[in-house]
Amino acid sequence: KDLIKIEKAAKAIAEARYVLEYRYYQLRQKATGILEAESRAFDLQVKQLSKIKGNEEKTFALQKKKAELAREMAFEIAEYNIKAQDRLNAKVKAQETYLKSSLDILKKHAEVK
Repeated sequence: KDLIKIEKAAKAIAEARYVLEYRYYQLRQKATGILEAESRAFDLQVKQLSKIKGNEEKTFALQKKKAELAREMAFEIAEYNIKAQDRLNAKVKAQETYLKSSLDILKKHAEVK
């Protein structure tokens, strides 16, 4: 009976870890998609501006702004990824600690019997 409880707890932790890792993956994909969309929008603006003579300065300024934005977004994404991974690790660690303490309690209970 106690073994069944332990197996259920271990299965729940494995499922929770999978769900958290999948959510982290989804958030990372979303952040990357936003960066790619911004990049495409800038590329389109640069392309349109470069078709008109005399817009070399504007085109260069826009390309520079795009590079700065891409750098900022890369830093933000990296920072967000680190925070998300830290939260994931903390949740998994808490669940592992809970399972270990539950296992210890069950072992002590079994020894008493």
